[in-house]
This record gives sequence, C-alpha cells and structure tokens, in this order.
Amino acid sequence: MPEIVPGRKDLVPRIVFYVYTISIIILFCMSLTQIVQTLVDIPTPTYLKLVSTALSLFSTFLITYIFYIALKYIKLHRLRLNDFVSKAEIIVSDKISEVDATNFKTALEIVGSRVRRLPKRVSPPLLSSLVSILYVIGLVTVESVSRYLYEITPEMFLEFPLSSETLMEFFTYMSIMGIGSILLLVSTILCFYILHILNRDLYEIESIEEQITSSLRPIASKADLRLPYREFTTSRRNTVLYIILYLLTLGLFSIYWVYRVAIKDIEEHTKEDSRLYSEISKILLIRTH
Repeated sequence: MPEIVPGRKDLVPRIVFYVYTISIIILFCMSLTQIVQTLVDIPTPTYLKLVSTALSLFSTFLITYIFYIALKYIKLHRLRLNDFVSKAEIIVSDKISEVDATNFKTALEIVGSRVRRLPKRVSPPLLSSLVSILYVIGLVTVESVSRYLYEITPEMFLEFPLSSETLMEFFTYMSIMGIGSILLLVSTILCFYILHILNRDLYEIESIEEQITSSLRPIASKADLRLPYREFTTSRRNTVLYIILYLLTLGLFSIYWVYRVAIKDIEEHTKEDSRLYSEISKILLIRTH
C-alpha cells in the first residue's frame, strides 16, 4: 500500500521555529524599549531602528517559510486522501464478504463527496509569499516616508502661511505612508487567515479520516483486526480569541499560535496517521489503475 499521508520531510524544521521565536522576542523587547524612550522623550538611536527594521523583515521571511511548508502539507494531505478514497478497496477473504466490501465502497463514495467539498485554497507559494511581499513593501514605504517627514516637517511649518505646494507635498507623503500602513495591516490579516484555514482544514481532514475508520471497524473486527483510536485529535481553535490575545500581547502570542497550528498539530496528526494507516493497510488494497 503506497504512502497516503505526508511524511516527516514535509514538516516544518524545528530550528526555523526556534529562530523565529527568538526574533519575535527580541522585537518585542525592542518595541517596549522604544515606547519607554518615547514616553520619557529620549530619541531612539538610528542603529536601533535599523536593527528593528531588519529583524522585522527577517522574522517575516521565516513565517513565510513556515506557512509555505504547513500549507503545502495540507494540500498534499488533501490530494492523497482524495486518491486514497477513490482507489481503496476491501481485501475480500473468507472473513470479509463481498457484501462487506460493497457496503464499504458505498461508504467511501459518501466520504469522497466530503473530500471534494473541501475548500480549494490559493496555491501555497502564492498565498505564503503574499505575506512577505505586502509586508516588505509596506514597511519600506512607511519607514522611508516617516523618516523624510521627520526631517522636513519642522522646517515646513516654520513657513506661515503655508503655501499650496507645501501642503500638497505634506499630504502626498502622508497618503503614501497611509498606503504603506494599509499594506502592513493586510499582511497581518493574511497571517491570521492562513493560521485560521490551517486549523480548519486539518480539523476537517481528520474528521473525514475518522469517518473512514469508523466504517472500517466492524469489518476489521470480522478479520480479527483492531483499528486503534486516535490518541490526539485536532481542536477547532477560536480565531477571534487568538487575534485578541495577539493584540493584547503586542504580537507575542503569535509564537504560541504558530507553534500550535502550523507545527505541533500537524506533527501530532502525522504520527496518528502513520499509526492508523499501518493497520488500515492490512484490510485494504489500493488500485493502481
């Protein structure tokens, strides 16, 4: 029986997540430092701003890579599950009758309709890369325009009355910075969306697999086989609550959110699938044509 679930090679390397975690923690500490400096009217050194910007870009590239691997895993899992449902057949023996095989095939057809109804997502490379593209453009735009406005604004408003050219220049740069801020916001919302669909899609796939297993258990018992129950089940996570916690912690909660949804849930699901399908393969065969 061919492999029908993604293997360990498709999972996110832990070292990538550890580096991402360190980056987020450092950024969090730097943000607190800058807030304190602003409150006590102490100018933030230029080099700290540059380090903060570079670290923000670096952590964004890391999360893009994590999202790509996780989204690719879900896509492959769905394709392999669909292939399994369309090609699986009961091994008929003296303990498993033709009637049992036919009943299971009917159950598989019902399950197949659920697989086909799974939402078709944007391709993993495109969806994950949008996070970086929007964030980089937005951050560079905001940083560039804000530094320019910081330099010219004091001199600009020494003139009175302000000329129409001065006002036009000021509002033009403010509009550009507003566009950059919107791109940053859209990039963040896209991260929330990816984490949401990762959880929902994995939950639905697991539910479909459980339906297959449930329909196989009576047949397996006739063949003196025992299909194991899942020791781990994916939970439906409250995305709205997680967004609130993200905002309250100034982004620090993203460490847990990414770890839970894009790494830990997928790892545990893969382990359970390996254990489950090793038993299922004893009573099923997969047609190759």
